[in-house]
Amino acid sequence: MAGSQVPTPIQSEHKPLHSSSKDYIRGVLKMYERDPNYDDAYKEFTELLTVKDFGMLTHGPVVPFKEESVTDEERKYKPKLAGILLKGCMERVKNYSLAWREYTDLIEKHIKATVLKENTESSGQVEGEKSIISTQETKESDFVDSQSGKEQETAKEKAVPPAGKKEVEKAQPFKLFDLLGKEVNKDSEEFEEAHQDLIHMFTCDSVLANSFPQVDILRHVTVNIDKPDDVPIFMRERALFRYLVNLKPETYENHFHDIWREYGTYLIAENLLDLARKAKGPDRSIYLVVEKRMFYELQSELQKKTEEADELSTRLSRFASQQLTEGNPNIADLSDIHRPTRLGEMYSQLFDDEWSEAFEALKPNMKKEAEVDDEDELYPNILTLLHSILEESFTFCKEKSTEQLQKLENKIKEGLKTTATQSEEKMDVDQSPSRGKDDKMEEEPSQTQSMLDQTVERHSKELRKAASVETARIQTQVFMKEKLPSLLQDEKVRQDPRVVSYVTKCVELCWYMCMQDPPMKLAVPKKGETMDKNLFSFHGRKGRVVNCCVWAALLLHKDGPLVCKGYVLPEERKKK
Repeated sequence: MAGSQVPTPIQSEHKPLHSSSKDYIRGVLKMYERDPNYDDAYKEFTELLTVKDFGMLTHGPVVPFKEESVTDEERKYKPKLAGILLKGCMERVKNYSLAWREYTDLIEKHIKATVLKENTESSGQVEGEKSIISTQETKESDFVDSQSGKEQETAKEKAVPPAGKKEVEKAQPFKLFDLLGKEVNKDSEEFEEAHQDLIHMFTCDSVLANSFPQVDILRHVTVNIDKPDDVPIFMRERALFRYLVNLKPETYENHFHDIWREYGTYLIAENLLDLARKAKGPDRSIYLVVEKRMFYELQSELQKKTEEADELSTRLSRFASQQLTEGNPNIADLSDIHRPTRLGEMYSQLFDDEWSEAFEALKPNMKKEAEVDDEDELYPNILTLLHSILEESFTFCKEKSTEQLQKLENKIKEGLKTTATQSEEKMDVDQSPSRGKDDKMEEEPSQTQSMLDQTVERHSKELRKAASVETARIQTQVFMKEKLPSLLQDEKVRQDPRVVSYVTKCVELCWYMCMQDPPMKLAVPKKGETMDKNLFSFHGRKGRVVNCCVWAALLLHKDGPLVCKGYVLPEERKKK
């Protein structure tokens, strides 16, 4: 096919205008007249020019040449010509991008003209019928996008009449084509890019109209573009937009908004054509057209069904996770930000940061109270005080959480029983049950009550845990007001920011520990016990017997696995 000659298509009294007043390929070839392949390349160029009257087909806005986008078909269709043009592109000669664009356009036109010729010759029709078919095919596939310049013809124009008909209706001019036709500086590259962009958009509008002859699609679309600011940001990089945005509104009086409305219509037509091509079914020549109202109804229904499916999936996942994690601390709920592993990390960080700061804050006050300068004597006292704050925080949170859970269960049961009692009062009990069913009637309430208690307990724990962030703040305030004064008598020390931060973190963390199901546990060794190296590490010095607990070990639950090791200050070894 590459070397086949294609005759000039049947001409009518219409004279299609070329999309450009220049032959960019000819300009590049002229720069390589001494190239050994020049003669063959020029011959191939002449063969492509046989379809020049079809007009230039533009696939999109003019973009810079990229070697990686060149296909094997483009290299091999006219190899000599392609070789010189690619050489010019590599050397970036004048108009190299436009020359390569013209080459790719001519290739596609040449292929279409060849197919048209083969289809026409293979048909069993007479010559008169061939002329009509050829003319119609030219109109439908090529004639629309060959229209450019001052005498543009609409996409809905009827087929070109046979030769011999003298009177031909004149096409209505387009404002944008008139605007570019009046441009003085037509040799600039900016004008050429804008002109090519306009031809591409006009071609899309024409193809869209021809693809849906029974429906005027654009009639169902509202164009909301009256000025440059109305154009979406992602569409402002086009050559034609950059050209139009420099226009002065006062120069065109009332036509300024018309120009931008026409530009907006072309943008919509281009997008609709792209969507139509993507929506092609098995029959590639048929498009699906629906009314705008029906489209939005289908889109709304699809969104509703998608949300329902997501909600059901989430509920199923939550239910499965709940069945696994309920009462089983060995399986962590990864969606819980206060899961045991995370609490273990926070517990270790509390000792590294806030504990150290609080230790330094308590040291001066302890010196004044004890009236001693030896820090070794004060050391165990400060450690014991800091640990007593942690231990008292955990005991306080454990009591409060148990009390809170019991109140929640009682309130829920009370509400359920009130509703059930009201329902029973409304029922008629004219017939009393027989004695044979008395035993079953007594068993059923007990089983129902047991199931109700389990359900209430489960949901009460979920509710308590869901609100734990807010309730932790409340419990911290209560602890600071009720419990801390008995641990730290000096009000100045209680107001120290470092001590406040330590106490706050202790209460909040212990509260989250008590929210777990089952609750976590602090392991605290007693003075004089042998140190358990599996649970504790040395602090300050080594030894076997516990002097005081510096930091309690954190367990997953009572008698459960270790989550975070603690620290112990052992007794000094007696010197022999």
